[in-house]
Amino acid sequence: MKYHSLQLIVLFLTVSAPHSVIAQTAAPKPTDAEEAVVLSPFVVNTSASESGYRASSTLAGSRIKTDLKDVAASVTVLTTEFLDDLGAKDVASAMAFVAGAENDSTYHAEPVAALGGANGYVGSDFGDNNNKSGVIRVRGLGAASTTVNFIDTIGSTDRYNTERVEFLRGANSILFGLAEPAGLVNSSTKLAGTRKRATRVENKIDQFGSNRVMLDHNEVLIPSVLAVRGVGLVNEQQYKVKTAFLRDKRVFVTGTYQPFKGTTVRAYAEGVSSFGRRPNNRTVQDNVSGWLRAYNAYAPQMTPAQIAQAFYWDPTVPNADGIAPATTFTLANGTSANLGLIRRPLDTQANGTALIFSGNGQWANPLDNVATILAARTITGAAPAALTSRSQFARSGDALENAVILRADPQVTDRGIFPYDTVEIGALPGSYRQENIRRYNVTIDQRVTDDLYLSATVQRETRDFDQYFAVLSQSNQISIDINQKLPDGRVNPNFLRPFIYGRNIAERGDATLTNTLVQANYDFDFAKKTQKLGWLGSHRLTGVYTKAKRDTYGTRYHNQFDSDLANVLPGAATGANATGAASRFVMQLWYVGDPVKVGDTSLRF
Repeated sequence: MKYHSLQLIVLFLTVSAPHSVIAQTAAPKPTDAEEAVVLSPFVVNTSASESGYRASSTLAGSRIKTDLKDVAASVTVLTTEFLDDLGAKDVASAMAFVAGAENDSTYHAEPVAALGGANGYVGSDFGDNNNKSGVIRVRGLGAASTTVNFIDTIGSTDRYNTERVEFLRGANSILFGLAEPAGLVNSSTKLAGTRKRATRVENKIDQFGSNRVMLDHNEVLIPSVLAVRGVGLVNEQQYKVKTAFLRDKRVFVTGTYQPFKGTTVRAYAEGVSSFGRRPNNRTVQDNVSGWLRAYNAYAPQMTPAQIAQAFYWDPTVPNADGIAPATTFTLANGTSANLGLIRRPLDTQANGTALIFSGNGQWANPLDNVATILAARTITGAAPAALTSRSQFARSGDALENAVILRADPQVTDRGIFPYDTVEIGALPGSYRQENIRRYNVTIDQRVTDDLYLSATVQRETRDFDQYFAVLSQSNQISIDINQKLPDGRVNPNFLRPFIYGRNIAERGDATLTNTLVQANYDFDFAKKTQKLGWLGSHRLTGVYTKAKRDTYGTRYHNQFDSDLANVLPGAATGANATGAASRFVMQLWYVGDPVKVGDTSLRF
C-alpha cells in the first residue's frame, strides 16, 4: 500500500502514542488556584471578548460592558484583527467596509452655489476634503458623531492607537448621549497591560510612494501593578495627484496603575502634528472646450478683424460694468452666427480688483513667480470718473455657463483640457492645511464592593489649525487668456495661453474641550441575597453624569491691497465694491501652457 508522507506521520503518531503515555511521569498536583481577575464593567477586555472578526461585548449599549446579543440597537464592532487585515490607517477607511456607512473616498458630493444663476460654480472652500478629517456619512443622513472612549472629541483620530471601533447607527446612538442623528463612531484607545512586555513594529507602503511607520511598545514596570505603553506614528501620505500630500506625526503614551485591590488608575497623553494638502477629488470648471469648438468652426471663415471682434478682447477699451460682450457676428460669406457668450470677465469682481500676472508654465510651483501688479484704472492711470471708464480683463467662456436652465457650470471631462487625474488646483503648492492636537485623559475605576463600581474620567483636548486656499472654489477653473493687450496698454505676452486664476481665502482657529464623566454601577442578584425572592432575578442600576465645556475661536481672512498713494488702488464714483474690501481683492493668474491656435482640440501643458 502506498501512503503519502503526511499519512505515514499520522500513522506513526497513532501507533506510538500508547507507548508515550506509558512512559510519562505522573502529573504534578495543581497548585492553589490563582485569584481571579475581576474586570471593571466600564472596560471591555478585547483579548477575552474578541475572536477574530467577532466581538461578544460592547460598551455602546448602555455605557457598561454588555453582551452584544442583549443590546437593542444596531451596533457594529470592528475588532483589532479586522482592522489589521484591512490595513486601515484610520477609522474612516475601515468604515468603507461597513453596511450603511461611507467615507470621503467612497462618497463625494460637491455643492452648487446656485443652479441656473450667476453662481453656478461647484464646490465649497470650507466644506471640501482638505478641510475635513475622516468624515463618515451614515445612511445618507450626513456625518456621524466621533468619540474616543465614548468621550466627545474635536480633533482627528488615527488607527495607530485604536484597539477597536464601535459603530452605532441612526438615532439609537442616543443611548450614548448627545450624538448626530446619523449615528456615532467610537474609537477605543490602547491600554497599558500589566501582564507582559510586548513590542510591535508596522510599516505600510503603497503605489504612490506613501510610507507609514508605527512603533508600539508595552513595558511592565511592576507586574500586575504598573505598566506604561508608548505608540508613535510617522505617516508620509502621497496621492495620485502629484502635488498632494499629508505629513502626519503622532505620539501616544498611556499608563495603568493598580495601587490597591479594586483600584485602577489609567491615564494617557497624545500629541498630533499634521501638515499637507489632501486632494479634493473635484474637477475644474471648463471655460475652454466651448470656446475652442467655436474657434475651430468659425475662425477659418472670418477675417482677422472679425476673429478679433468675435474671440479676442481689448481691455484698454472702457467697458461698462456688467455689459456683456456681443454674441452674434458676421462671417466672411455674409452669413451670421450666434456664438453665445464665449467671452466673459473674470469672476469675483474683476473690474474692481487688483491683478497679479505671473506664471512659468509649471504645475509644480505656480505661486513662486515674479509678478506685476496692475489696478483697475483708466488707461492713463487716473481714477475712473464713472463705471463706463473702467478697463475689463476677459477670459474664454462657455455659452452654458451661468445659464438660466437648472444646471451647474460645465466641468472638465477631457484630460486634454485639464489633467484632472494628476493635477488638482486645490492641491497645488501654496494651499495647505496644518493641525496640532493635544489630548490628556485620567480615569479612576474603583470597586467598592463585589457589586458596586465607580468610575471618574477627566479629559482635556486642545486643537489649533490653519489653512490657506490659494484659489477659492468660485474660480476653480481653466481658461484661455483672450486679452490682446494688458490693461495698461502693453502687448499681452501671454495672449491665448491657458491659465488658472483666483483670489485666496484662509482660515485659522483654536478650540479647547474639557469633559468630565462620572459613572456608577450596582448589580443586585436576588437569588444570591435571599432564597425567597430569588425569582425576581438579577438587576443592574447604572448612573451617569457628564459635563462638557467647549471654547472655540475662528477667523477667516484674505489678502488685499491697501495704499495711501493717489491713483494706485481701484476706485469708482459709485458702488460699494468700488471702495470696500471687495475692490481690493488680490487676483492671481498662473499660466500653465502654450498659446492655442486654430485646429487645437486640447491644450499643450
